[in-house]
Amino acid sequence: FQFAEAMYDGTPREGITWGPWQASDRPPLLSGLLLLARDPIISSMGLRVNSEFVGTAYVIFAIVLLTSWVLPAYRLAELARRGSGTWVVVIAALSPFFLFNSTYIWPKLLGATYALFALFELLVARKRPAYGPGLVLAACCASLALLSHASNALVFPALALLFLRTILRQGWLAIATSLIVA
Repeated sequence: FQFAEAMYDGTPREGITWGPWQASDRPPLLSGLLLLARDPIISSMGLRVNSEFVGTAYVIFAIVLLTSWVLPAYRLAELARRGSGTWVVVIAALSPFFLFNSTYIWPKLLGATYALFALFELLVARKRPAYGPGLVLAACCASLALLSHASNALVFPALALLFLRTILRQGWLAIATSLIVA
C-alpha cells in the first residue's frame, strides 16, 4: 500500500524502497488496480494522502479483489456438476490456503482467478464448434493472470496443450486476434 501511495504522490520508482524489498518486486496488476481505486473510492471518502485510514481502505479493497476467486470457482464447479458450486466455495473458503491468501495481500489468488476464468472460457469453447470471442477472452484472462503473478506462466502451456484441438477449431482469425489481445 505504501507503494501505491508513493506512486500516487508521484515518487519516482527508484525512490521507493523498504529495506531489502524493492517496490519493483511487486507484481504490477494488483498495484495498478489499487491505484485505479485510489481516486474514485478512497479519495471520495475524504481521505487525504498519509491519512491513517488510507492503508485500511487499501486493505479492504485488496481483500475484495483477492476474494474474487469465488465467482470462477463457483462457475467451474457448476459446469462440472450442477449443485456443487456452493460446496466447492465453502470448502475452499474454509481451507487455510484460501483463507490466508485471500487476506494476505499478495496476488497469488488474483492470478488464479484470471487463470480460472481462462479455463472456464476454454471449457465453454470446447462445447461450441467455433466460439472465437471465448478464445479472445481466455487470452486476455491469461495475460492478466501473468500480470498478477508470474507463477501463472507454468499453467498456460499445459492448458494450451490440453485444449489444443479446441483452440485450433476456433480458426486462425480467432487465434491471431487472441495473440494480439494477449
